[in-house]
Amino acid sequence: MNLLDELKRRNVFRVAIAYVILGWVVIQVTDVAVPALYLPDWVPSFVFFVGLIGFPFVLLFAWAFELTPDGLKSSKEVSGEDSIRSQTAQRLEHGVVVLLLIAISFFAWDKFGAEPVAEPVADSAPTVEMAAVPPAVIGQSIAVLPFVNMSDDKDYFADGLSEEILNLLAKNRELKVAGRTSSFKFKGLNEDLRIIGKALDVATVLEGSVRKSGMKLRITAQLINVADGYHIWSETYDREMTDIFAVQDDIAAKILAALEIHLGTAKPARKRPTESMLAYEKYLAAKAHSAQDAWNSLTPINLLKEVVEIDPNFAEAWELLALEYWNRGGMEGIPQEEAAVLCLEAASMALALDPSLSIAKAMVISADPEQGAWHAEIEALEKASLEYPNHLTLPLALISDLISLGYFAEALPYAEHRVRNNPLSANAHFSHAHVLWALGRSDEAEAAAQRTLDLGDPAVSFDFFISRLRAGDLDKAIYYYAMNMELNGQDPKGAEAFVRAALDAATGKQFVLDYVMTLEPGWAGARWAYLLAFGHMDELYDELEANIHSEFVWYDAEPMLFNIMIHGRLSFITHPRYLPTMEKMDVVSSWDVRGAPDHCSKDSGDWVCE
Repeated sequence: MNLLDELKRRNVFRVAIAYVILGWVVIQVTDVAVPALYLPDWVPSFVFFVGLIGFPFVLLFAWAFELTPDGLKSSKEVSGEDSIRSQTAQRLEHGVVVLLLIAISFFAWDKFGAEPVAEPVADSAPTVEMAAVPPAVIGQSIAVLPFVNMSDDKDYFADGLSEEILNLLAKNRELKVAGRTSSFKFKGLNEDLRIIGKALDVATVLEGSVRKSGMKLRITAQLINVADGYHIWSETYDREMTDIFAVQDDIAAKILAALEIHLGTAKPARKRPTESMLAYEKYLAAKAHSAQDAWNSLTPINLLKEVVEIDPNFAEAWELLALEYWNRGGMEGIPQEEAAVLCLEAASMALALDPSLSIAKAMVISADPEQGAWHAEIEALEKASLEYPNHLTLPLALISDLISLGYFAEALPYAEHRVRNNPLSANAHFSHAHVLWALGRSDEAEAAAQRTLDLGDPAVSFDFFISRLRAGDLDKAIYYYAMNMELNGQDPKGAEAFVRAALDAATGKQFVLDYVMTLEPGWAGARWAYLLAFGHMDELYDELEANIHSEFVWYDAEPMLFNIMIHGRLSFITHPRYLPTMEKMDVVSSWDVRGAPDHCSKDSGDWVCE
């Protein structure tokens, strides 16, 4: 008891309480200041460590020293009548009360404070003049910018979180959501949000940041009206990694509520896709690589193999793995037929775990020779595209199937939707150009193709070459073929000599066949494109029929049929071999089920195409 009384007399307990409260306030302020000031991720840990180390020294100091009117003295040197410990105790008690009030106020502000209203974003004025977005548009369109990564690790998690929120929002049909390809073009750019809104044709923008330290997360999100740059809604989430799915749902729900989008009847909480955060992080990394890597990269597939090994019950990972096999089959290391088998296995596993997965259903139908009729694949892709309207791959595959079978008018709305929701995507304009070419709207098609070039995809130069050559514009055909040759590592100076030699009536046909075989293997496989470009239709049919496989027709023959229908459908369809070849490819049987394509009809029970 003597020791306890002495600790009280020397104010050690009061000093300890004041130190702990002050330390808590400092740590909380540091936690807020670090992301705001872009300080290193280790600063909060360093502050906590210094505070912890200092605690015993402060207690020792309070025991050994006393503050007197003559300054700081050793406790042993201060007699009882000279001591002012009672006054010091009162001051400490008052200080503790003040610190408690500060701590309580900070806690209330951080956790329960009112959402900021009408606070302008940092860039207070646009750099260019533009008309304000009408108020009625607010609540109809949004772009989700990639969240800023405030941690020391890769951007996969922040990017993946942004994309997951984007996908949740895109499922609401009342809301136009800018596609990932377009919104992610602004990653790392300190661009005025009003300019971003104008470029993406949206009225609101969601931006935010993610700080991840171990299993702890701090996520900030703010919804901004691009017309005036003011906040509509903002929130900060301090959560464990295990709560990430609830955070995604909460952000999406609050955005829809802020935009006054009708939510319909209450829906059950989204099922957690996995209990393993390591598996989820790798899954997000795979999605990022899928969107960014070249088509011949197997990185997404390898990452997803790791994911399903960590958590074999992660249904969405199996579904994405099936899609990656479907997209990247035929690339180096995975022959097409092997990819089809692996796709079917992964999709079947996904459906066994979750029968509602629409993309997995489409993959099963596409990869299974017993189910893979054209009309069945189209129907499955339509359902999946309806559920995931902003998906990068599904609408493109659907457009390809519709064009191949001759449903050009049906393909147009899907292509227009891709352009509307992804105005900065070269690929979206590319597919739009393809549909317009198939419809015979050449001027519009070339305008869309030019937009593709402007957005940085020179691959469309080959389509330009075929289009201009078949239109008789030799100079433009040579120009675009030179561009294509340069793209593929060839000497563009040979473009004119090649085109003129290929057009020679006596020797051109054989020249084309011989020339193509000198190209890289990937381009030699596209002999059909050269045959189409120079109008050699019989040889083109020979090439097409040689690639018709009994089980996997669309892997080799379908890309040929797709491109032929884009650039040469008139001379191709009117050829006497057209209907017999479509019979061999099972196209006609799909017409019987789905209905007549744009260019054919049934006359007395027989198909007639013109």
